[in-house]
Amino acid sequence: MVGFKKGSKPWNKGKKTGIVPKSSFKKGQKPHNKKIIDYEEIKNLYNSGLSSIKIASLKKVSKRTVLRVLHKIKTPMRTGEDTRFKIGQIAHNKKEKIKLYCLMCKKEYSLKPSAAFRIGDKGQYRTKYCSAKCRQDSFKYNENVKRKATENIHKYLRSSRKGPTKPEKMFKEILIEMGLKENIGFFFQYTIGRKICDFVFPNENIIFEVQGDYIHVNPLYKHQAYSPKTFITSKGKKLYPAQISQLKKDKGKFDFLKKEGWKVYPVWESDIYKNKANIIEMIKFILNI
Repeated sequence: MVGFKKGSKPWNKGKKTGIVPKSSFKKGQKPHNKKIIDYEEIKNLYNSGLSSIKIASLKKVSKRTVLRVLHKIKTPMRTGEDTRFKIGQIAHNKKEKIKLYCLMCKKEYSLKPSAAFRIGDKGQYRTKYCSAKCRQDSFKYNENVKRKATENIHKYLRSSRKGPTKPEKMFKEILIEMGLKENIGFFFQYTIGRKICDFVFPNENIIFEVQGDYIHVNPLYKHQAYSPKTFITSKGKKLYPAQISQLKKDKGKFDFLKKEGWKVYPVWESDIYKNKANIIEMIKFILNI
């Protein structure tokens, strides 16, 4: 039993060898390192025109200490005026609102000058719409805005890609060896809507998508055959989240392209590496070459 008995003392308790001085302050005692602050001197320096930062550096104290002192002695305003707003009072620097007309709904609306005029990359411009809804509607019905927005989206999509992969380069070389010319017979990395497609044949409405065996889940690659509803493979293992996410993206992309009238044919990475002859026969059969 390790518990102490009544009246027993712990074996490792040593005797006190000295008297420990008390560290608490007595009544009326002040710490030896406390700085003496002259309130009247700080007040006079502040009224003479010095800022709180300059007073703090001059007296070798913090700015917070100076502000506390000024608040404690309640120094009056230098000008002697009360700047607090009263009921019904209007700020002297408040400007009148500018009346504008919405380009979409043709209604009149008013804005402050700071909101009506803003500085942009092309200089000063004025807001043109009364609300966010009218601004969005202008994008829907304005063909020039639509065209510019589509171009910007295409630029962003192309810039976000790191470049063609090795299987894509190899498939492109196969097409060139077959006598097909880029930007004439087919287009590489062509944008349709908001989707970037690998190899597009616009005359035949055919698209070849080069896909990796792992991330796009090739059913014939390392027993990756899966159920579309549960995403569980034939071995009873569930696909990784990245693979499931990519499958959903591919499904949305293919459904969109099919609705637009395109025929999409996936080309697997392993077939490009190992079955080049089969790839050539497949291309000839699909394109009727």
